[in-house]
Amino acid sequence: MTARSDPRCPNDNHGRTIIVVRHCPNCGDIVNATIPKKMCAHAVHAMRRRKQHCYCVDCGAQLRTRL
Repeated sequence: MTARSDPRCPNDNHGRTIIVVRHCPNCGDIVNATIPKKMCAHAVHAMRRRKQHCYCVDCGAQLRTRL
């Protein structure tokens, strides 16, 4: 697990002790490197876009531009 590299990221995954996702959905940084990287289907990315994620929590792909 890595320390927060972007101090402006509001996501709580950067400070948690148990992190269940590989990438932060807001900034895309790896928050838990022990989780293997996955290849996602387009349907999974579409679902995460609807949830307002900027990055995929499994593969780290950019889903939309940050506001």
